Amino acid sequence: DRAERDPPPPTLLALQELRERLEDEETLRPMLPQVVAAKAEVARRARDHQARLEAIGWLAGHFEQAGEVQEALRARLGLALACDEAGDASGTEQAYRDAVGRAEALGDAAARALVLRNAGLYFARRGRPAEAERLLVEALENAEQAGDKAQLGVTLLARGIFLQHQKRGDEARPVLERALESLPAGYPDTAFARGHLEALERGGPCGCGEQSGPLAKALEDLVRPKLPEGLLASIRIDPSAGFGSIEVGLAREPSAEERELLGKALDQAVGELRARLRRQEKA
Repeated sequence: DRAERDPPPPTLLALQELRERLEDEETLRPMLPQVVAAKAEVARRARDHQARLEAIGWLAGHFEQAGEVQEALRARLGLALACDEAGDASGTEQAYRDAVGRAEALGDAAARALVLRNAGLYFARRGRPAEAERLLVEALENAEQAGDKAQLGVTLLARGIFLQHQKRGDEARPVLERALESLPAGYPDTAFARGHLEALERGGPCGCGEQSGPLAKALEDLVRPKLPEGLLASIRIDPSAGFGSIEVGLAREPSAEERELLGKALDQAVGELRARLRRQEKA
Protein backbone atom coordinates (compact mmCIF):
# COMPACT_ATOMS: atom_id res chain seq x y z
CA ASP A 1 0.00 0.00 0.00
CA ARG A 2 1.39 3.36 -1.06
CA ALA A 3 0.40 5.03 2.21
CA GLU A 4 2.73 2.65 4.05
CA ARG A 5 5.71 3.70 1.92
CA ASP A 6 5.22 7.42 1.37
CA PRO A 7 4.96 10.23 3.93
CA PRO A 8 1.55 11.93 4.25
CA PRO A 9 0.96 14.53 1.52
CA PRO A 10 1.45 18.19 2.53
CA THR A 11 -2.28 18.89 2.24
CA LEU A 12 -3.07 16.17 4.77
CA LEU A 13 -0.48 17.54 7.20
CA ALA A 14 -1.83 21.07 6.76
CA LEU A 15 -5.39 19.95 7.44
CA GLN A 16 -4.29 18.10 10.56
CA GLU A 17 -2.50 21.21 11.81
CA LEU A 18 -5.59 23.34 11.10
CA ARG A 19 -7.77 20.83 12.91
CA GLU A 20 -5.57 21.01 16.00
CA ARG A 21 -5.72 24.81 15.98
CA LEU A 22 -9.50 24.81 15.69
CA GLU A 23 -9.79 22.39 18.60
CA ASP A 24 -7.87 24.89 20.74
CA GLU A 25 -10.05 27.87 19.73
CA GLU A 26 -13.57 27.53 21.13
CA THR A 27 -15.04 30.18 18.81
CA LEU A 28 -13.72 28.34 15.74
CA ARG A 29 -14.81 24.83 16.72
CA PRO A 30 -17.99 24.94 14.58
CA MET A 31 -15.65 24.74 11.56
CA LEU A 32 -14.18 21.43 12.72
CA PRO A 33 -16.58 19.11 10.83
CA GLN A 34 -15.75 20.76 7.48
CA VAL A 35 -12.01 20.51 8.13
CA VAL A 36 -12.22 16.88 9.26
CA ALA A 37 -14.39 15.99 6.25
CA ALA A 38 -11.79 17.58 3.96
CA LYS A 39 -9.08 15.58 5.71
CA ALA A 40 -11.05 12.36 5.13
CA GLU A 41 -11.33 13.13 1.40
CA VAL A 42 -7.63 13.98 1.04
CA ALA A 43 -6.74 10.79 2.92
CA ARG A 44 -8.96 8.78 0.56
CA ARG A 45 -7.15 10.16 -2.47
CA ALA A 46 -3.78 9.47 -0.83
CA ARG A 47 -4.91 5.94 0.13
CA ASP A 48 -4.06 6.71 3.75
CA HIS A 49 -6.63 4.35 5.23
CA GLN A 50 -5.76 5.00 8.87
CA ALA A 51 -6.15 8.79 8.55
CA ARG A 52 -9.39 8.39 6.61
CA LEU A 53 -10.92 5.99 9.13
CA GLU A 54 -9.94 8.20 12.04
CA ALA A 55 -11.47 11.27 10.40
CA ILE A 56 -14.76 9.59 9.48
CA GLY A 57 -15.02 7.97 12.90
CA TRP A 58 -14.63 11.40 14.49
CA LEU A 59 -17.37 12.80 12.23
CA ALA A 60 -19.77 9.99 13.14
CA GLY A 61 -19.22 10.57 16.86
CA HIS A 62 -19.47 14.34 16.51
CA PHE A 63 -22.78 14.26 14.64
CA GLU A 64 -24.24 11.70 17.02
CA GLN A 65 -23.37 13.86 20.03
CA ALA A 66 -24.86 16.89 18.27
CA GLY A 67 -28.10 15.01 17.55
CA GLU A 68 -27.65 15.37 13.77
CA VAL A 69 -28.94 11.90 12.99
CA GLN A 70 -28.94 12.16 9.19
CA GLU A 71 -25.34 13.38 9.06
CA ALA A 72 -24.33 10.72 11.59
CA LEU A 73 -25.93 8.06 9.42
CA ARG A 74 -24.08 9.26 6.32
CA ALA A 75 -20.84 9.21 8.30
CA ARG A 76 -21.52 5.60 9.35
CA LEU A 77 -22.04 4.67 5.71
CA GLY A 78 -18.81 6.46 4.84
CA LEU A 79 -17.06 4.49 7.57
CA ALA A 80 -18.31 1.23 6.05
CA LEU A 81 -17.00 2.23 2.61
CA ALA A 82 -13.65 3.28 4.09
CA CYS A 83 -13.28 -0.01 5.98
CA ASP A 84 -14.14 -1.92 2.81
CA GLU A 85 -11.52 -0.07 0.75
CA ALA A 86 -8.99 -0.67 3.54
CA GLY A 87 -9.65 -4.42 3.33
CA ASP A 88 -11.12 -4.59 6.85
CA ALA A 89 -13.99 -7.06 6.38
CA SER A 90 -14.99 -7.25 10.05
CA GLY A 91 -14.90 -3.46 10.38
CA THR A 92 -17.00 -3.07 7.23
CA GLU A 93 -19.61 -5.54 8.45
CA GLN A 94 -19.83 -3.88 11.86
CA ALA A 95 -20.15 -0.42 10.32
CA TYR A 96 -22.99 -1.58 8.07
CA ARG A 97 -24.75 -3.28 10.96
CA ASP A 98 -24.44 -0.09 13.02
CA ALA A 99 -25.81 1.96 10.13
CA VAL A 100 -28.72 -0.44 9.56
CA GLY A 101 -29.62 -0.34 13.26
CA ARG A 102 -29.60 3.45 13.30
CA ALA A 103 -31.55 3.70 10.03
CA GLU A 104 -34.26 1.36 11.26
CA ALA A 105 -34.76 3.58 14.31
CA LEU A 106 -35.46 6.60 12.07
CA GLY A 107 -38.83 7.50 10.69
CA ASP A 108 -37.24 8.33 7.33
CA ALA A 109 -37.99 5.72 4.67
CA ALA A 110 -35.51 7.25 2.20
CA ALA A 111 -32.64 6.99 4.69
CA ARG A 112 -33.56 3.41 5.53
CA ALA A 113 -33.71 2.49 1.83
CA LEU A 114 -30.25 3.95 1.21
CA VAL A 115 -28.58 2.13 4.09
CA LEU A 116 -30.35 -1.18 3.55
CA ARG A 117 -29.50 -1.15 -0.17
CA ASN A 118 -25.81 -0.44 0.39
CA ALA A 119 -25.58 -3.09 3.12
CA GLY A 120 -27.38 -5.61 0.93
CA LEU A 121 -24.99 -5.03 -1.96
CA TYR A 122 -22.03 -5.48 0.37
CA PHE A 123 -23.26 -8.80 1.80
CA ALA A 124 -24.08 -10.02 -1.72
CA ARG A 125 -20.50 -9.28 -2.75
CA ARG A 126 -19.27 -11.17 0.32
CA GLY A 127 -21.13 -14.30 -0.80
CA ARG A 128 -23.95 -14.16 1.76
CA PRO A 129 -27.04 -14.15 -0.46
CA ALA A 130 -29.68 -14.90 2.19
CA GLU A 131 -28.69 -11.89 4.27
CA ALA A 132 -28.26 -9.74 1.17
CA GLU A 133 -31.71 -10.64 -0.14
CA ARG A 134 -33.40 -9.79 3.16
CA LEU A 135 -31.76 -6.37 3.19
CA LEU A 136 -32.50 -5.63 -0.47
CA VAL A 137 -36.17 -6.60 -0.07
CA GLU A 138 -36.45 -4.27 2.93
CA ALA A 139 -34.64 -1.55 0.99
CA LEU A 140 -37.16 -1.82 -1.84
CA GLU A 141 -40.10 -1.64 0.58
CA ASN A 142 -38.70 1.57 2.05
CA ALA A 143 -37.90 3.05 -1.37
CA GLU A 144 -41.53 2.46 -2.38
CA GLN A 145 -42.65 4.38 0.72
CA ALA A 146 -40.18 7.22 0.17
CA GLY A 147 -41.70 8.18 -3.18
CA ASP A 148 -38.46 9.30 -4.85
CA LYS A 149 -38.28 7.93 -8.40
CA ALA A 150 -34.49 8.04 -8.68
CA GLN A 151 -34.01 6.22 -5.39
CA LEU A 152 -36.68 3.69 -6.32
CA GLY A 153 -34.91 3.13 -9.64
CA VAL A 154 -31.47 2.46 -8.17
CA THR A 155 -32.99 0.21 -5.47
CA LEU A 156 -34.88 -1.79 -8.10
CA LEU A 157 -31.65 -2.00 -10.11
CA ALA A 158 -29.74 -3.35 -7.11
CA ARG A 159 -32.46 -5.94 -6.47
CA GLY A 160 -32.65 -6.94 -10.13
CA ILE A 161 -28.90 -7.36 -10.52
CA PHE A 162 -28.77 -9.42 -7.33
CA LEU A 163 -31.47 -11.76 -8.68
CA GLN A 164 -29.66 -12.02 -12.01
CA HIS A 165 -26.38 -12.90 -10.30
CA GLN A 166 -28.26 -15.59 -8.35
CA LYS A 167 -29.34 -17.08 -11.72
CA ARG A 168 -32.97 -16.11 -11.10
CA GLY A 169 -33.47 -14.45 -14.46
CA ASP A 170 -37.26 -14.80 -14.60
CA GLU A 171 -37.52 -12.84 -11.36
CA ALA A 172 -34.83 -10.34 -12.35
CA ARG A 173 -36.33 -9.29 -15.71
CA PRO A 174 -39.49 -7.48 -14.47
CA VAL A 175 -37.50 -5.83 -11.67
CA LEU A 176 -34.91 -4.49 -14.13
CA GLU A 177 -37.63 -3.35 -16.54
CA ARG A 178 -39.30 -1.45 -13.73
CA ALA A 179 -35.93 0.04 -12.75
CA LEU A 180 -35.55 1.44 -16.28
CA GLU A 181 -39.05 2.93 -16.08
CA SER A 182 -38.30 4.55 -12.71
CA LEU A 183 -34.85 6.00 -13.42
CA PRO A 184 -34.96 9.61 -14.68
CA ALA A 185 -33.96 10.24 -18.29
CA GLY A 186 -30.20 10.53 -18.65
CA TYR A 187 -29.49 8.97 -15.25
CA PRO A 188 -26.13 7.14 -15.43
CA ASP A 189 -27.53 3.90 -14.00
CA THR A 190 -29.82 3.38 -16.99
CA ALA A 191 -26.87 1.99 -18.96
CA PHE A 192 -26.28 -0.67 -16.31
CA ALA A 193 -29.98 -1.60 -16.26
CA ARG A 194 -30.09 -1.91 -20.07
CA GLY A 195 -26.88 -3.93 -20.12
CA HIS A 196 -28.25 -6.45 -17.64
CA LEU A 197 -31.56 -6.72 -19.48
CA GLU A 198 -29.75 -7.32 -22.77
CA ALA A 199 -27.69 -10.05 -21.12
CA LEU A 200 -30.89 -11.74 -19.95
CA GLU A 201 -32.39 -11.54 -23.43
CA ARG A 202 -29.38 -13.14 -25.09
CA GLY A 203 -28.98 -15.69 -22.29
CA GLY A 204 -25.37 -14.70 -21.60
CA PRO A 205 -23.41 -13.35 -18.64
CA CYS A 206 -23.90 -9.73 -17.57
CA GLY A 207 -20.16 -9.06 -17.42
CA CYS A 208 -20.03 -7.73 -13.85
CA GLY A 209 -17.21 -10.08 -12.92
CA GLU A 210 -15.24 -9.48 -16.11
CA GLN A 211 -12.48 -6.97 -16.74
CA SER A 212 -14.41 -5.74 -19.78
CA GLY A 213 -17.63 -5.38 -17.77
CA PRO A 214 -19.95 -2.37 -17.27
CA LEU A 215 -17.51 -0.25 -15.26
CA ALA A 216 -14.77 -0.59 -17.89
CA LYS A 217 -17.28 0.10 -20.67
CA ALA A 218 -18.53 3.25 -18.92
CA LEU A 219 -14.95 4.46 -18.48
CA GLU A 220 -14.07 3.73 -22.10
CA ASP A 221 -17.16 5.62 -23.32
CA LEU A 222 -15.97 8.71 -21.43
CA VAL A 223 -12.31 8.49 -22.48
CA ARG A 224 -12.50 7.52 -26.17
CA PRO A 225 -14.14 10.75 -27.49
CA LYS A 226 -11.35 12.83 -25.92
CA LEU A 227 -8.53 10.98 -27.73
CA PRO A 228 -7.26 11.00 -31.32
CA GLU A 229 -8.96 8.50 -33.62
CA GLY A 230 -7.33 5.07 -33.58
CA LEU A 231 -5.30 5.50 -30.38
CA LEU A 232 -7.37 3.66 -27.75
CA ALA A 233 -7.86 -0.09 -28.20
CA SER A 234 -9.46 -1.10 -24.90
CA ILE A 235 -9.81 -0.42 -21.20
CA ARG A 236 -9.93 -3.19 -18.61
CA ILE A 237 -10.59 -2.94 -14.88
CA ASP A 238 -9.99 -5.65 -12.29
CA PRO A 239 -13.44 -5.82 -10.64
CA SER A 240 -11.90 -6.72 -7.29
CA ALA A 241 -9.74 -3.58 -7.26
CA GLY A 242 -12.02 -1.09 -9.01
CA PHE A 243 -10.37 2.11 -10.21
CA GLY A 244 -7.12 1.08 -8.53
CA SER A 245 -6.42 -1.40 -11.35
CA ILE A 246 -7.01 0.17 -14.77
CA GLU A 247 -5.29 -1.42 -17.78
CA VAL A 248 -5.27 0.68 -20.95
CA GLY A 249 -4.65 -1.02 -24.29
CA LEU A 250 -3.36 1.24 -27.10
CA ALA A 251 -3.60 0.52 -30.82
CA ARG A 252 -0.28 2.27 -31.49
CA GLU A 253 2.60 3.99 -29.74
CA PRO A 254 1.44 7.44 -28.57
CA SER A 255 3.40 10.66 -28.91
CA ALA A 256 4.38 12.55 -25.76
CA GLU A 257 1.43 14.92 -26.27
CA GLU A 258 -0.98 12.02 -26.76
CA ARG A 259 0.31 10.29 -23.63
CA GLU A 260 -0.31 13.46 -21.63
CA LEU A 261 -3.77 13.81 -23.15
CA LEU A 262 -4.55 10.18 -22.27
CA GLY A 263 -3.56 10.74 -18.65
CA LYS A 264 -5.78 13.80 -18.35
CA ALA A 265 -8.71 12.06 -20.04
CA LEU A 266 -8.43 9.09 -17.69
CA ASP A 267 -8.23 11.31 -14.60
CA GLN A 268 -11.30 13.28 -15.67
CA ALA A 269 -13.27 10.16 -16.54
CA VAL A 270 -12.45 8.39 -13.28
CA GLY A 271 -13.44 11.52 -11.37
CA GLU A 272 -16.76 11.68 -13.21
CA LEU A 273 -17.51 7.99 -12.61
CA ARG A 274 -16.61 8.28 -8.92
CA ALA A 275 -19.00 11.23 -8.66
CA ARG A 276 -21.75 9.20 -10.35
CA LEU A 277 -21.22 6.31 -7.94
CA ARG A 278 -21.27 8.65 -4.95
CA ARG A 279 -24.54 10.15 -6.20
CA GLN A 280 -25.96 6.64 -6.44
CA GLU A 281 -24.86 5.90 -2.85
CA LYS A 282 -26.64 9.07 -1.70
CA ALA A 283 -29.76 8.57 -3.79
